[in-house]
Amino acid sequence: MRVLTVDLEDWFHQIDVPSVADAAGWHSLEPRIEANTHRLLDLFDEAKVSATFFCLGWVAKTYPRLVREVVSRGHELACHSHLHRPIHALDESTFREDLRTALRYLEDAGSAPIRAYRAPGFSLTPSCLWAVPILVSEGITCDASFFGGRHAHGGFPDLDYQTPFRLRHLGAELVEFPATTMRLGPMTMAPAGGGYFRILPYGIIRHMLISRAYVMSYIHPRDLDPDQPLLGDLSQWRKFKATVGLRGSRSKLARLIREEGWASIGAVLGRIEAENQPIVPL
Repeated sequence: MRVLTVDLEDWFHQIDVPSVADAAGWHSLEPRIEANTHRLLDLFDEAKVSATFFCLGWVAKTYPRLVREVVSRGHELACHSHLHRPIHALDESTFREDLRTALRYLEDAGSAPIRAYRAPGFSLTPSCLWAVPILVSEGITCDASFFGGRHAHGGFPDLDYQTPFRLRHLGAELVEFPATTMRLGPMTMAPAGGGYFRILPYGIIRHMLISRAYVMSYIHPRDLDPDQPLLGDLSQWRKFKATVGLRGSRSKLARLIREEGWASIGAVLGRIEAENQPIVPL
C-alpha cells in the first residue's frame, strides 16, 4: 500500500516565519505554484499514477483553474487548511472557521465534497485532539495529520503507528493515514517526504519502500524547484532544509513513482475499510 500525496502550497507558505505570517502580503510575492504543480502533474501522467492533493483553501481561491486541472487529470482533492496555520496555533472557533473557509473554496473549485484533511506541518498533537470532532462534524472522514514521533510543528512523541488506523476521540472517528517515519537515534525522520526525501540517498528510500507494507509519500510543488526564491528571515537550518537536494529531486521522484502500487487515499480507502483497521482511542 503506497499512498502518494501532495501538499499543494507555494514556496512562501512557511510556518513560524514572521515575514510571511500575514496572508495579506502573499499576493506581493512571486508565485511559482502553477509552474511547479504542472511539473508534478506531468510527472504523474508519465508514471500513470494518481495522488491526493492536500490543497490550501487560499490556493483554491487564488488559482481555481489550477485546482480544476488537478481534478480533471484524475487526482483527488483534499484539504490542507485555508491559511496554513498549525492547529495548535488556533482555538476551536478559529479552527472551525478556517476549515469551513477552506472547504468552501475547495469544493467550489473541485465541484465535489472534500473528505480528507491534513494539518499544516503535521500539527495534530495530543493537546489539540479537540480538532477531531470538528473535522468529523464538517464532513471529513479521513485524516493524514498523524506523525509518530517528534516533529517541528507537531507529532506524537510517545506513539509510533506505521499503518492506517481508526483514530477515535470523544466519540468521533477518522480513518487515519499516518506519515511513514523511521528513527535514527533520537531523531524521527519521514524519508518519503519533504526535506528528508530530498536529502536521503535513493537506496535508503527504496529499502524502506520494499520493506514495509504501507508507505505514505508527501511532496510539495516547491520540492521540484531549484530556482525558487528564499525568504530572508529563515534561520540557517531552515534555509538548508528548504534548498537541500532540490536539483536532484525531480529525477528521484520520477524513479520512486515508477515503482508499482502508488495511489491516492481515495483509491485505497475501500481496502482499508475492508481490512478492519484497529481503533485507537486518544
